[in-house]
Amino acid sequence: DAGRSGMTLTRSIEISSERDYGPLTKELKKLIAKISFRVPLERALQYFADATGTTLSRRSSMLIAEANKSGGDIQESMESVAKHVQEIQYLERKRRATLRPFIGVMYISFAVFLVTVYLLISSFFKQLANTDFGGGGTVGGVGFNFVSLPLDKITTVFLYMAMIEALFAGLVGGKMATGYLKDGLKHAILLMMICFVTFIFLI
Repeated sequence: DAGRSGMTLTRSIEISSERDYGPLTKELKKLIAKISFRVPLERALQYFADATGTTLSRRSSMLIAEANKSGGDIQESMESVAKHVQEIQYLERKRRATLRPFIGVMYISFAVFLVTVYLLISSFFKQLANTDFGGGGTVGGVGFNFVSLPLDKITTVFLYMAMIEALFAGLVGGKMATGYLKDGLKHAILLMMICFVTFIFLI
């Protein structure tokens, strides 16, 4: 819109910073402040992209900087940038909508894993630990000694396995759902807490 009214790119950004764009508003104001202090537009846009820290902002900043550097019809260049950004946002929303159910599948799969571990320890390993094999026996003509299974060590091994499973399941689930590995950290922490509480109070 600013391009159609004949405004310069810098003035267009300045007007945009007066609107509410949520978290971006603060960074837009910083961008205008840098430009007002004679920081080159390309460098100011690079600071903006680094501050926001998103792939979309980096791409948009790069395209705007290139459009400004190449000159020509700034309106046409900005319309191309806007169209490109809209396409990226559409594809990102579509991808998230497709992969979001994977988070639910991840939690269900981990719950099944914990139930399986609980049943193994409570109904199988615990019975073996309480069974007296009489000190020895033979299988297939080969003699060996049966000893009591260290149930606490077996439980610890399963706890470590479950913690590792929770960590990687959370990270991979977050990565697939949002595209960023760091978004899976909250899921990993939650799954690890569930795992720890389950082992402490149930297993």
